[in-house]
Amino acid sequence: MKKIVVLVIKICIGMTLNAQNASLSIFKEVNDTVVARFNRGDYKGIYTMIGDANKKYTREGGLISDLRDDKKFTGNIVSSKITDDLGKVVHFTWKGEKADLNFELWMEGMDIVRLKFNDFVTQPGWAPRTIPTDNPRKTDLDAIVQRYASVYMSNPKATALSIGIYLNGKMYEYNYGETKKGSTEVPNTKTIYQLGSVTKPLIGLLLSKAVEEHKLNLQDDIRKYLDGSFPNLEYQGRPVRLVDLATHSWGFGRFRINVFPSGYEAMTPVEQQRYYESYTMDSLYRDMHLIKIDTVPGIRYHYNIGGMLLIGLALEKVYNKPLDQIVRGYYGKTFDMKNTKLISDPADLSHFADGYNEKGELMPRTPLMTPSLYTMKTTTADMLKFVASNVEEKLPEIRLSHTPQWGDPQTFSLGFFWQVTDDFGKGRWIKHSGFDYGSITLCSLHPEEKLGLIIWASDDSRQNNLFDLERCIREAIQSQKEGNRK
Repeated sequence: MKKIVVLVIKICIGMTLNAQNASLSIFKEVNDTVVARFNRGDYKGIYTMIGDANKKYTREGGLISDLRDDKKFTGNIVSSKITDDLGKVVHFTWKGEKADLNFELWMEGMDIVRLKFNDFVTQPGWAPRTIPTDNPRKTDLDAIVQRYASVYMSNPKATALSIGIYLNGKMYEYNYGETKKGSTEVPNTKTIYQLGSVTKPLIGLLLSKAVEEHKLNLQDDIRKYLDGSFPNLEYQGRPVRLVDLATHSWGFGRFRINVFPSGYEAMTPVEQQRYYESYTMDSLYRDMHLIKIDTVPGIRYHYNIGGMLLIGLALEKVYNKPLDQIVRGYYGKTFDMKNTKLISDPADLSHFADGYNEKGELMPRTPLMTPSLYTMKTTTADMLKFVASNVEEKLPEIRLSHTPQWGDPQTFSLGFFWQVTDDFGKGRWIKHSGFDYGSITLCSLHPEEKLGLIIWASDDSRQNNLFDLERCIREAIQSQKEGNRK
């Protein structure tokens, strides 16, 4: 009887391995076809390989344009190999004539769900680096983070990287590199960094809280909360509403409200920073009178910083206090985020991490808040509390802030500044990225999977690689949960 049981087990294992090998061979065949089409410039042919049901996730024109750029970067692909087998997702490293590329292939059975091409790979010629880290490298999650953080930090541009992960009710923090070049000081729970545009969903949550408290209404005309007359903040009788501002759909076609002085583009970052520091509330109101709304509010999406600024003015009006005080009060009391501020305290300055541009030059910090430019200052530990609360969605204002107000969640929609999309049938993907002088940030939420990440890096030219890093960590976690074929 014992021999029969052993035989049955061996047969089952053999059948499983055969199925796994057959499945992996399909990935290899698809990869070889994509490489061949890439080398001969048949980018449209690559797009046609995606199943019709999944083409909604990939724009044909965008993919073709990206592949053309990739070809200029790599030249022809001379060889490829599997570097990650994550079950339904397999990563290949393509060795090119000039540079290497990472190719990520999602498949469900015989159907291609998605193709992803990126430079998130250690390039030949990069000198090996010993990267200091506080990663204990003991658990499976530690190993996942270490693997992909090492790829990010292998780039000579990298200086510091902090990763916060909320998973199944627990928080994890990992830090790499050094807060200042040559210091050997690894970032820690006290290290302060700037969120850039990830500030927007934090302001959006304050808006949501004000709505829940009936202090304002999303359908309100923004002019209700502004001092003075602004006949320009409407289009054909349709006013700019708070909901339009929170969804970048208020009919304003520029990124900033500011009317810049001549020569602004030629200024150094330090000179630009001085300009913002000299920009007063009077300057903001002057420039607000020059705003031109060119379409019906609520219709067209155009990403800009102006919506957040105007919502900030509305919040100050209804709470009758400066925005920095509103931020400290709400985030400090509700989430115990004591280090999250718009205006830094003197004691904070020694904890700031340095940031660098693509040339490796030190960039200025923005410890103060100005009427036309502000960014949250915070820590990874604080942001993990924010991420955890947003994943769990227990507070009504959080649930409201995630609710799409514009667009289609299947492809692209917006809550209160949050971008909300379908994560390939795994639930919602709620995210926002940020850029600041010398730093980049990504906040990524997956409520249905009880997973959230906050990632920050001190080099400001590789925002796409933060998305690559987040995706690799997330897919590896998902693969472990589902049971990798390895």
